[in-house]
Amino acid sequence: MGYEAYAIKYSVRVTFTKRCLRELDVLGMRSSWKGYRGHFETLVLQAQSVRLNQQRRWKWMSLDSLVREYQTKFIHPSEWAYFPRKLLHFYDGGILPDDFDPSMPDSTSVLSSELSNWYQQVRDDLVEKVRLTHPAFIESPVAPELEVSGAEDALDLAAVVFSCADCLKGTYHMGAALVGWDNILTHICSSGPSRWHGTLNWSEKGHASALALMELVGKDPRTTMAEDMDKLDARFFCGSCEYTNSTSTGVKWRKALKWRECLTHVLCCVKPGHDDTPQTWLLLSEEAAQSVKLREGPYPLRNRPIWGCGLCTKHLETPEEHAAVVNHITTEFVHVDEVCAIAELEIGRDLVYFPNLFTDYLEKPSWPYKLYPSHIMSQTLSKEEIICKLR
Repeated sequence: MGYEAYAIKYSVRVTFTKRCLRELDVLGMRSSWKGYRGHFETLVLQAQSVRLNQQRRWKWMSLDSLVREYQTKFIHPSEWAYFPRKLLHFYDGGILPDDFDPSMPDSTSVLSSELSNWYQQVRDDLVEKVRLTHPAFIESPVAPELEVSGAEDALDLAAVVFSCADCLKGTYHMGAALVGWDNILTHICSSGPSRWHGTLNWSEKGHASALALMELVGKDPRTTMAEDMDKLDARFFCGSCEYTNSTSTGVKWRKALKWRECLTHVLCCVKPGHDDTPQTWLLLSEEAAQSVKLREGPYPLRNRPIWGCGLCTKHLETPEEHAAVVNHITTEFVHVDEVCAIAELEIGRDLVYFPNLFTDYLEKPSWPYKLYPSHIMSQTLSKEEIICKLR
Protein backbone atom coordinates (compact mmCIF):
# COMPACT_ATOMS: atom_id res chain seq x y z
CA MET A 1 0.00 0.00 0.00
CA GLY A 2 3.01 2.28 0.22
CA TYR A 3 2.53 3.43 3.84
CA GLU A 4 4.98 3.64 6.74
CA ALA A 5 5.44 0.50 8.85
CA TYR A 6 4.51 2.26 12.11
CA ALA A 7 1.18 3.40 10.61
CA ILE A 8 0.31 -0.10 9.36
CA LYS A 9 1.20 -1.65 12.72
CA TYR A 10 -1.00 0.86 14.54
CA SER A 11 -3.90 0.28 12.12
CA VAL A 12 -3.70 -3.52 12.41
CA ARG A 13 -3.78 -3.29 16.19
CA VAL A 14 -6.84 -1.03 16.13
CA THR A 15 -8.69 -2.85 13.34
CA PHE A 16 -8.60 -6.30 14.91
CA THR A 17 -10.00 -5.33 18.27
CA LYS A 18 -13.33 -6.91 19.20
CA ARG A 19 -15.12 -3.56 19.18
CA CYS A 20 -13.87 -2.60 15.72
CA LEU A 21 -14.73 -6.04 14.28
CA ARG A 22 -18.21 -5.82 15.77
CA GLU A 23 -18.74 -2.37 14.19
CA LEU A 24 -17.56 -3.63 10.81
CA ASP A 25 -19.90 -6.63 11.08
CA VAL A 26 -22.86 -4.35 11.74
CA LEU A 27 -21.94 -2.29 8.68
CA GLY A 28 -21.72 -5.45 6.58
CA MET A 29 -18.03 -4.95 5.81
CA ARG A 30 -16.49 -7.77 7.87
CA SER A 31 -16.49 -10.26 5.03
CA SER A 32 -15.58 -7.65 2.43
CA TRP A 33 -11.91 -6.92 1.66
CA LYS A 34 -13.00 -3.60 0.18
CA GLY A 35 -14.63 -2.65 3.46
CA TYR A 36 -11.56 -3.66 5.43
CA ARG A 37 -9.30 -1.73 3.09
CA GLY A 38 -11.26 1.53 3.34
CA HIS A 39 -11.37 1.37 7.12
CA PHE A 40 -7.74 0.32 7.28
CA GLU A 41 -6.53 3.20 5.09
CA THR A 42 -8.45 5.71 7.20
CA LEU A 43 -6.64 4.51 10.30
CA VAL A 44 -3.30 4.63 8.51
CA LEU A 45 -3.85 8.24 7.48
CA GLN A 46 -4.83 9.13 11.04
CA ALA A 47 -1.66 7.54 12.37
CA GLN A 48 0.45 9.44 9.85
CA SER A 49 -1.22 12.72 10.78
CA VAL A 50 -0.60 12.15 14.48
CA ARG A 51 3.06 11.27 13.86
CA LEU A 52 3.55 14.31 11.61
CA ASN A 53 2.09 16.66 14.21
CA GLN A 54 4.31 15.15 16.89
CA GLN A 55 7.38 15.60 14.71
CA ARG A 56 6.48 19.22 13.94
CA ARG A 57 5.90 19.96 17.61
CA TRP A 58 9.18 18.34 18.61
CA LYS A 59 11.09 20.24 15.91
CA TRP A 60 9.45 23.53 16.88
CA MET A 61 10.34 23.06 20.56
CA SER A 62 13.91 22.07 19.67
CA LEU A 63 14.30 25.09 17.40
CA ASP A 64 12.84 27.40 20.01
CA SER A 65 15.28 26.08 22.61
CA LEU A 66 18.22 26.51 20.22
CA VAL A 67 17.21 30.06 19.27
CA ARG A 68 16.73 31.03 22.91
CA GLU A 69 20.14 29.61 23.82
CA TYR A 70 21.76 31.43 20.90
CA GLN A 71 20.15 34.72 21.91
CA THR A 72 21.21 34.49 25.55
CA LYS A 73 24.79 33.33 24.84
CA PHE A 74 25.83 35.27 21.76
CA ILE A 75 23.70 38.44 21.68
CA HIS A 76 23.93 41.24 24.24
CA PRO A 77 20.55 42.41 25.60
CA SER A 78 21.14 45.84 24.02
CA GLU A 79 21.01 44.12 20.60
CA TRP A 80 17.94 41.96 21.20
CA ALA A 81 15.80 44.48 19.35
CA TYR A 82 17.72 43.60 16.16
CA PHE A 83 17.27 39.84 16.57
CA PRO A 84 14.32 38.37 14.58
CA ARG A 85 13.52 35.65 17.08
CA LYS A 86 9.86 35.30 16.07
CA LEU A 87 10.78 35.18 12.38
CA LEU A 88 13.49 32.52 12.56
CA HIS A 89 11.02 29.66 12.72
CA PHE A 90 7.30 29.05 12.91
CA TYR A 91 4.96 26.30 11.79
CA ASP A 92 4.54 27.58 8.24
CA GLY A 93 8.16 28.51 7.57
CA GLY A 94 10.67 31.12 8.71
CA ILE A 95 14.16 32.40 8.01
CA LEU A 96 15.68 28.99 8.72
CA PRO A 97 15.31 26.43 5.89
CA ASP A 98 12.74 23.65 6.23
CA ASP A 99 15.45 20.98 6.40
CA PHE A 100 17.30 22.70 9.26
CA ASP A 101 17.99 20.17 12.00
CA PRO A 102 18.52 21.68 15.48
CA SER A 103 20.17 18.45 16.70
CA MET A 104 23.10 18.53 14.27
CA PRO A 105 26.51 19.43 15.78
CA ASP A 106 27.00 22.63 13.78
CA SER A 107 23.44 23.92 14.24
CA THR A 108 24.64 27.10 15.98
CA SER A 109 27.02 28.06 13.18
CA VAL A 110 24.38 27.29 10.55
CA LEU A 111 21.89 29.47 12.42
CA SER A 112 24.42 32.31 12.56
CA SER A 113 25.10 31.97 8.83
CA GLU A 114 21.41 31.95 7.91
CA LEU A 115 20.87 34.99 10.11
CA SER A 116 23.69 36.92 8.41
CA ASN A 117 22.30 36.01 4.99
CA TRP A 118 18.87 37.26 6.02
CA TYR A 119 20.24 40.58 7.27
CA GLN A 120 22.08 41.04 3.99
CA GLN A 121 19.01 40.13 1.94
CA VAL A 122 16.89 42.70 3.76
CA ARG A 123 19.57 45.34 3.15
CA ASP A 124 19.88 44.45 -0.52
CA ASP A 125 16.12 44.64 -1.05
CA LEU A 126 15.91 48.08 0.56
CA VAL A 127 18.94 49.37 -1.34
CA GLU A 128 17.33 48.24 -4.59
CA LYS A 129 14.17 50.19 -3.74
CA VAL A 130 16.26 53.30 -3.12
CA ARG A 131 18.11 52.71 -6.39
CA LEU A 132 14.83 52.60 -8.32
CA THR A 133 13.51 55.84 -6.82
CA HIS A 134 16.60 57.95 -6.10
CA PRO A 135 19.65 56.36 -7.77
CA ALA A 136 21.79 59.39 -6.88
CA PHE A 137 21.93 58.18 -3.27
CA ILE A 138 23.40 54.86 -4.42
CA GLU A 139 25.36 55.43 -7.62
CA SER A 140 26.96 58.85 -7.02
CA PRO A 141 29.80 59.37 -4.53
CA VAL A 142 28.38 61.16 -1.50
CA ALA A 143 30.94 62.93 0.68
CA PRO A 144 33.86 60.52 0.18
CA GLU A 145 35.62 62.09 3.15
CA LEU A 146 32.79 60.84 5.35
CA GLU A 147 32.75 57.40 3.72
CA VAL A 148 29.08 57.67 2.88
CA SER A 149 29.42 56.45 -0.67
CA GLY A 150 28.48 52.81 -0.09
CA ALA A 151 25.03 51.55 -0.97
CA GLU A 152 24.42 50.22 2.53
CA ASP A 153 25.42 53.54 4.09
CA ALA A 154 22.62 55.21 2.13
CA LEU A 155 20.07 53.48 4.37
CA ASP A 156 21.28 55.63 7.28
CA LEU A 157 20.76 58.94 5.46
CA ALA A 158 18.07 61.13 7.02
CA ALA A 159 16.53 61.70 3.58
CA VAL A 160 15.91 57.98 2.96
CA VAL A 161 12.47 57.24 4.41
CA PHE A 162 10.55 53.96 4.23
CA SER A 163 7.01 53.16 5.32
CA CYS A 164 5.65 49.88 6.65
CA ALA A 165 2.67 48.90 4.50
CA ASP A 166 0.86 47.26 7.42
CA CYS A 167 1.31 50.26 9.73
CA LEU A 168 -0.05 52.69 7.15
CA LYS A 169 -3.27 50.74 6.66
CA GLY A 170 -3.73 49.78 10.31
CA THR A 171 -4.32 51.61 13.56
CA TYR A 172 -0.71 51.28 14.73
CA HIS A 173 1.70 53.72 13.13
CA MET A 174 5.10 53.06 14.69
CA GLY A 175 6.40 52.05 11.27
CA ALA A 176 4.78 54.80 9.21
CA ALA A 177 8.15 56.55 8.82
CA LEU A 178 11.29 54.46 9.24
CA VAL A 179 14.65 56.20 8.88
CA GLY A 180 18.03 54.56 9.49
CA TRP A 181 19.03 50.90 9.35
CA ASP A 182 18.68 50.38 13.12
CA ASN A 183 15.17 51.86 13.07
CA ILE A 184 14.18 49.69 10.11
CA LEU A 185 15.65 46.49 11.52
CA THR A 186 14.05 47.02 14.93
CA HIS A 187 10.64 47.39 13.33
CA ILE A 188 10.94 44.25 11.21
CA CYS A 189 12.37 42.14 14.03
CA SER A 190 9.56 43.20 16.38
CA SER A 191 6.98 41.62 14.09
CA GLY A 192 5.94 38.00 13.89
CA PRO A 193 4.28 35.60 11.46
CA SER A 194 0.78 36.59 12.61
CA ARG A 195 1.54 40.31 12.26
CA TRP A 196 4.04 40.74 9.46
CA HIS A 197 5.62 44.19 9.36
CA GLY A 198 8.38 43.54 6.87
CA THR A 199 6.82 44.96 3.71
CA LEU A 200 8.54 48.34 3.44
CA ASN A 201 8.04 50.83 0.62
CA TRP A 202 9.82 54.03 -0.31
CA SER A 203 7.95 57.04 1.10
CA GLU A 204 8.04 60.01 -1.24
CA LYS A 205 5.98 62.06 1.18
CA GLY A 206 8.31 61.30 4.07
CA HIS A 207 11.33 61.98 1.88
CA ALA A 208 10.00 65.43 0.90
CA SER A 209 9.32 66.34 4.52
CA ALA A 210 12.77 65.14 5.60
CA LEU A 211 14.36 67.39 2.96
CA ALA A 212 12.29 70.35 4.18
CA LEU A 213 13.25 69.76 7.82
CA MET A 214 16.94 69.45 6.99
CA GLU A 215 16.82 72.67 5.00
CA LEU A 216 15.29 74.43 7.99
CA VAL A 217 18.16 73.39 10.25
CA GLY A 218 20.81 73.99 7.58
CA LYS A 219 21.84 70.39 6.93
CA ASP A 220 23.00 68.87 3.63
CA PRO A 221 20.66 65.97 2.71
CA ARG A 222 23.46 64.24 0.80
CA THR A 223 25.57 63.76 3.91
CA THR A 224 23.24 64.17 6.90
CA MET A 225 22.58 60.93 8.73
CA ALA A 226 19.50 60.13 10.76
CA GLU A 227 21.72 60.05 13.84
CA ASP A 228 22.81 63.63 13.11
CA MET A 229 19.21 64.83 13.14
CA ASP A 230 18.58 62.91 16.36
CA LYS A 231 21.53 64.61 18.06
CA LEU A 232 20.35 68.02 16.87
CA ASP A 233 17.12 67.41 18.81
CA ALA A 234 15.23 70.32 17.24
CA ARG A 235 11.50 70.95 17.67
CA PHE A 236 9.02 71.79 14.93
CA PHE A 237 5.40 72.80 14.44
CA CYS A 238 3.17 71.48 11.68
CA GLY A 239 1.99 74.60 9.87
CA SER A 240 -1.00 72.75 8.41
CA CYS A 241 -2.48 72.06 11.84
CA GLU A 242 -4.68 74.73 13.38
CA TYR A 243 -4.32 75.88 16.96
CA THR A 244 -6.32 73.75 19.38
CA ASN A 245 -8.38 75.34 22.14
CA SER A 246 -8.18 73.72 25.55
CA THR A 247 -11.68 73.10 26.90
CA SER A 248 -10.53 73.43 30.52
CA THR A 249 -8.22 76.47 30.38
CA GLY A 250 -9.18 78.16 27.12
CA VAL A 251 -5.51 78.27 26.10
CA LYS A 252 -4.56 77.69 22.47
CA TRP A 253 -1.78 75.22 21.76
CA ARG A 254 0.06 73.24 19.12
CA LYS A 255 2.02 70.03 19.26
CA ALA A 256 5.79 70.44 19.25
CA LEU A 257 7.30 67.58 17.25
CA LYS A 258 10.70 65.99 16.95
CA TRP A 259 11.92 65.47 13.41
CA ARG A 260 10.95 61.79 13.28
CA GLU A 261 7.53 62.64 14.67
CA CYS A 262 7.11 65.16 11.87
CA LEU A 263 7.53 62.39 9.31
CA THR A 264 5.03 60.15 11.08
CA HIS A 265 2.64 63.08 11.43
CA VAL A 266 2.64 63.95 7.74
CA LEU A 267 2.04 60.31 6.80
CA CYS A 268 -0.66 59.68 9.41
CA CYS A 269 -2.40 63.04 9.59
CA VAL A 270 -4.73 63.41 12.53
CA LYS A 271 -6.80 66.14 10.87
CA PRO A 272 -8.17 66.62 7.35
CA GLY A 273 -6.67 69.24 5.08
CA HIS A 274 -3.02 68.22 5.15
CA ASP A 275 -3.22 66.89 1.60
CA ASP A 276 -5.10 69.89 0.24
CA THR A 277 -2.33 72.44 0.78
CA PRO A 278 1.49 72.36 0.55
CA GLN A 279 3.07 71.03 3.74
CA THR A 280 4.36 73.74 6.06
CA TRP A 281 6.91 73.28 8.82
CA LEU A 282 7.89 75.77 11.52
CA LEU A 283 11.24 75.56 13.29
CA LEU A 284 11.27 76.63 16.93
CA SER A 285 14.11 78.80 18.14
CA GLU A 286 16.57 77.30 20.62
CA GLU A 287 14.91 79.20 23.46
CA ALA A 288 11.43 78.00 22.52
CA ALA A 289 12.64 74.43 21.95
CA GLN A 290 14.28 74.39 25.37
CA SER A 291 11.02 75.60 26.92
CA VAL A 292 9.20 72.71 25.24
CA LYS A 293 11.78 70.14 26.37
CA LEU A 294 11.37 71.22 29.98
CA ARG A 295 7.68 70.29 29.70
CA GLU A 296 8.28 66.94 28.05
CA GLY A 297 8.20 63.73 29.99
CA PRO A 298 11.11 61.28 29.90
CA TYR A 299 11.59 59.26 26.75
CA PRO A 300 11.34 56.32 26.36
CA LEU A 301 8.26 56.09 28.59
CA ARG A 302 8.98 54.83 32.09
CA ASN A 303 5.54 53.47 32.97
CA ARG A 304 5.30 50.77 30.30
CA PRO A 305 6.69 47.21 30.36
CA ILE A 306 9.29 47.89 27.68
CA TRP A 307 12.45 47.76 29.80
CA GLY A 308 15.01 45.10 30.56
CA CYS A 309 18.30 44.58 32.35
CA GLY A 310 21.40 44.94 30.21
CA LEU A 311 23.55 43.00 32.68
CA CYS A 312 21.67 39.68 32.58
CA THR A 313 19.00 37.81 30.62
CA LYS A 314 16.20 37.97 33.18
CA HIS A 315 13.92 40.04 30.96
CA LEU A 316 14.31 37.97 27.80
CA GLU A 317 10.68 36.87 27.90
CA THR A 318 8.97 39.46 30.09
CA PRO A 319 10.12 43.11 30.00
CA GLU A 320 9.07 45.27 32.95
CA GLU A 321 8.53 48.92 33.80
CA HIS A 322 11.52 51.18 34.32
CA ALA A 323 11.27 51.28 38.12
CA ALA A 324 11.13 47.48 38.41
CA VAL A 325 14.22 47.03 36.24
CA VAL A 326 16.15 49.71 38.16
CA ASN A 327 15.22 47.95 41.40
CA HIS A 328 16.44 44.65 39.94
CA ILE A 329 19.78 46.15 38.89
CA THR A 330 20.39 47.94 42.18
CA THR A 331 19.48 44.79 44.11
CA GLU A 332 21.51 42.30 42.10
CA PHE A 333 24.45 44.28 40.74
CA VAL A 334 24.94 47.50 42.76
CA HIS A 335 26.37 47.45 46.27
CA VAL A 336 24.61 49.27 49.07
CA ASP A 337 27.37 51.85 49.40
CA GLU A 338 27.10 52.78 45.73
CA VAL A 339 23.87 54.77 45.92
CA CYS A 340 25.13 57.28 43.37
CA ALA A 341 25.46 54.48 40.80
CA ILE A 342 21.68 54.48 40.28
CA ALA A 343 21.85 57.87 38.61
CA GLU A 344 24.63 56.61 36.33
CA LEU A 345 22.63 53.77 34.77
CA GLU A 346 22.98 54.16 31.03
CA ILE A 347 20.26 53.26 28.53
CA GLY A 348 21.73 50.80 26.06
CA ARG A 349 24.29 49.47 28.50
CA ASP A 350 22.74 48.88 31.93
CA LEU A 351 19.12 49.52 30.96
CA VAL A 352 17.70 48.17 27.71
CA TYR A 353 14.68 49.68 25.98
CA PHE A 354 12.58 47.32 23.86
CA PRO A 355 10.53 49.35 21.33
CA ASN A 356 6.84 48.53 21.38
CA LEU A 357 5.77 47.89 17.79
CA PHE A 358 2.03 47.90 18.40
CA THR A 359 1.52 51.37 19.87
CA ASP A 360 -1.25 53.67 18.72
CA TYR A 361 0.03 56.94 17.26
CA LEU A 362 -3.28 58.68 17.96
CA GLU A 363 -2.98 57.93 21.68
CA LYS A 364 0.43 59.53 22.31
CA PRO A 365 2.58 56.41 21.97
CA SER A 366 6.31 56.41 22.55
CA TRP A 367 6.75 60.13 21.91
CA PRO A 368 5.41 62.77 24.31
CA TYR A 369 3.51 65.35 22.26
CA LYS A 370 3.52 68.20 24.75
CA LEU A 371 1.36 71.30 24.66
CA TYR A 372 2.87 74.63 23.77
CA PRO A 373 0.41 77.47 24.56
CA SER A 374 0.25 80.28 22.03
CA HIS A 375 0.53 83.05 24.65
CA ILE A 376 3.79 81.55 25.93
CA MET A 377 5.06 81.23 22.38
CA SER A 378 4.44 84.92 21.76
CA GLN A 379 6.56 85.75 24.80
CA THR A 380 9.51 83.62 23.76
CA LEU A 381 9.47 83.94 19.97
CA SER A 382 9.64 86.89 17.67
CA LYS A 383 8.49 86.82 14.08
CA GLU A 384 12.07 86.57 12.85
CA GLU A 385 12.77 83.61 15.14
CA ILE A 386 10.20 81.40 13.45
CA ILE A 387 11.50 79.99 10.20
CA CYS A 388 8.71 78.97 7.89
CA LYS A 389 9.31 76.68 4.97
CA LEU A 390 6.68 75.77 2.37
CA ARG A 391 7.00 72.52 0.53
